[in-house]
Amino acid sequence: MFNHERYNRLLVTFTLIAAFVQYFIFSADNIVIIIKIISTTTTVSLVFHWFFKEYLWKLKIFRLFIVRVPNLHGVWKGTIIPTNNDDRKEIECTLYIRQTFTTIHIEVHTDNMISKSYVAGFCIDNDAKNIELCYSYYSKSKIDQRVVNPWHEGASKLRVVEYGMFELIGEYWTSRKTTGEIKAKRVTTKIRR
Repeated sequence: MFNHERYNRLLVTFTLIAAFVQYFIFSADNIVIIIKIISTTTTVSLVFHWFFKEYLWKLKIFRLFIVRVPNLHGVWKGTIIPTNNDDRKEIECTLYIRQTFTTIHIEVHTDNMISKSYVAGFCIDNDAKNIELCYSYYSKSKIDQRVVNPWHEGASKLRVVEYGMFELIGEYWTSRKTTGEIKAKRVTTKIRR
């Protein structure tokens, strides 16, 4: 999800700058000041690391050299179109994507079921400039739907389209030998549930 080498360089550079600034401010000539510089630098580095993981990674400027994937966090509305049945009836769905600097989790809700990812990540094709969100999930239907829509596992691969508004377009397949298409657009970056 991110370039580890470049992130580590950024963190080390930030730490060294903090140490040198303190060294010149306090003119470290005894061990007490040196220990103070080391402890302050460590604290500053940890705060920077936390701040980066919580907030800074979302800024577009870091997509240029550290963060390799877009920020998909938020609520998405879309449709699921099963390809196994004759009517190809569209099913309205809501995707809740929870993403941090190092993790991503996907929940898909319809009127009849809830699916939750247990493994998720990005597939990046640098040559074609494609980014795909890939995940495996388990799905549970509501109690009154379990006969026609039993518990199952599946996988999905969604291409991230970044022109203008974000869009996810792709397909899914399940352990019940069903397949289909998924299309969704983000409606908000806030998740209130």
